[in-house]
Amino acid sequence: MTLMALVSETRRPSAFLTYVADVFGAVESGLTTELQRALIPRVGLAASEAEANAYDTAYGAAGAALRECVATPEDPAKRAAARNRLRDFLRTARQGGQAATDMSAHVNSITLNGTTAAPCEDALTALREIS
Repeated sequence: MTLMALVSETRRPSAFLTYVADVFGAVESGLTTELQRALIPRVGLAASEAEANAYDTAYGAAGAALRECVATPEDPAKRAAARNRLRDFLRTARQGGQAATDMSAHVNSITLNGTTAAPCEDALTALREIS
């Protein structure tokens, strides 16, 4: 399918039409993708499957990182990994339109210099409640 619009002017260019053309030019790629997803069933299905796979992968990575943080809470690298994987999961959930509660407070409660497992345990419990 092709969607095309052509505007020809015989007078001085219209500032409004130039603006409209700029807006459509800036969103052309995303607009094309969304229209294909909406109008071509196999494209929409493939995109939905890809989003589901990305969600599941991010969920698993966040859970694994949080479990490692719980096991060794004094390790700053484990705490940083837990925060990063949790942020990745939340970003993936938002991008895919998946249901995910706002876990920003959990991300912020896992400090890099902490020594207690409680923030990681709380985040892991909240993550489990999502699924």
